Amino acid sequence: MSICIIIEKGIIGDEHSALPISDGKCSSEANYNAVIPYREYLAGKNKQNVLLLTTDGTFRLVKPKGKYFVLEELQKLVNGMIEFYPRHINNNIIICNEEGLMKKMPYNRLDKLILDIDLVGPVLIVSEKMRLTVCPK
Repeated sequence: MSICIIIEKGIIGDEHSALPISDGKCSSEANYNAVIPYREYLAGKNKQNVLLLTTDGTFRLVKPKGKYFVLEELQKLVNGMIEFYPRHINNNIIICNEEGLMKKMPYNRLDKLILDIDLVGPVLIVSEKMRLTVCPK
């Protein structure tokens, strides 16, 4: 039995290509919940979307409730205080939970596969092309 590169569980049923996340194969579940949303994000069809990488091996495309994100929206997405990763990666801004290690949040495997950095908890990927404006309430 093959192991899914994304969720690290046995593949039951169809195998799918995990590209562009990683070389290797993934399960139908990982393909639907991670690979396809990541491909949609890379296609850039909706410029207001940011990509949320969860610790359970899924992606979500999210957009602000209004014209811009408010701080509270970003905090809710990363389950706490936000922190901007100190450098941009692949023309993306990375936002994570500032206290993720102290709160013992789970390791984010998707973040490692895509960005090759080690973070814990939910992670937001924001294209530099999107003008990220965080407004107070």
